[in-house]
Amino acid sequence: QWLIRLQKLDRVLLPLVFHLAGKQVVITAHEIDPEARHRRSGPLNRLTLRLYYAMAERIIVHTALMKQQLMEWFAVDAAKIHILPMGLNEFLFDPDLTRSEARRRLGLGMEKKVFLFFGMIAWFKGVDLLLEGFGTLGDDCHLIIAGRGATGAEGYVDQLHRFIDERDWRDRVHFHLRHIADAEIATYFTAADCLVLPYRNLYQSAVLFMGLTFGLPIIATDVGTLRETIRDGDNG
Repeated sequence: QWLIRLQKLDRVLLPLVFHLAGKQVVITAHEIDPEARHRRSGPLNRLTLRLYYAMAERIIVHTALMKQQLMEWFAVDAAKIHILPMGLNEFLFDPDLTRSEARRRLGLGMEKKVFLFFGMIAWFKGVDLLLEGFGTLGDDCHLIIAGRGATGAEGYVDQLHRFIDERDWRDRVHFHLRHIADAEIATYFTAADCLVLPYRNLYQSAVLFMGLTFGLPIIATDVGTLRETIRDGDNG
């Protein structure tokens, strides 16, 4: 699912090695073209992706839009693409954890309205858009930003810190800039009143399904296939 070292080289070499060993390759394409979301997908990137998908026996995607783009962008045969929607991750849910206890752990009072952004922080996740919108809310509203910065996003994270400092929001915007272990996830989602996904671009979000697992309403931008899951006025 994730090639995180030498991506372009691994896309070609790893499937080739497995084929030579007599194995069949199945790819979960969580993103069809990871570089497209940053608007920097070049010819070499597209070529290695085309070879990567061509050497797969089967490709698993999460939505019909992803299947369509695989066929259009990389000429993948529809017969080898299988749609497997994301589901609820009940393993993360802690039925014994109360909201008051979760907020005590995070230093938040029960009288606050708590909005949560959760996940890796990068430009395409739109945290700056979220902060701009947060400025229109009352003083009883608090925002938790929980997750580590993406590789290469140091400048973007610094920009977010400056935005918060310039408005003197340190008592209302709680920046937990680190990897959040699985054992801590329930604390953040149980403490929140609402999950916010201000993404600029993506296909589907596993964080969205975390929010639904905990019964949170979702506020999100209308990108990718989020509207297939979020029903306006019902769950977000």
